[in-house]
Amino acid sequence: MRTAIGLSVIPGLLATAAIVYAIRHAPTVGQGERVPLRVRVRPVMRGELGRLMGAVAAFEAGNVAATLLILRACRVRILDFGC
Repeated sequence: MRTAIGLSVIPGLLATAAIVYAIRHAPTVGQGERVPLRVRVRPVMRGELGRLMGAVAAFEAGNVAATLLILRACRVRILDFGC
């Protein structure tokens, strides 16, 4: 287990080095006029994404009982999920 965790550090260090390299060698952009960022949620939620989010929310609301049952089983130690 320690070997696997130790080996997983290597890709993280490589990714960090790549990010630092990319930041240092990125071209600088001239200062332009700043435009405030406006996030409009209502038009997005009225489309297909809104229906998808509603379906996911309904599924998760129905699934909460199973999650609470697993948490209770871990507390009572009926199941051994490593809790």
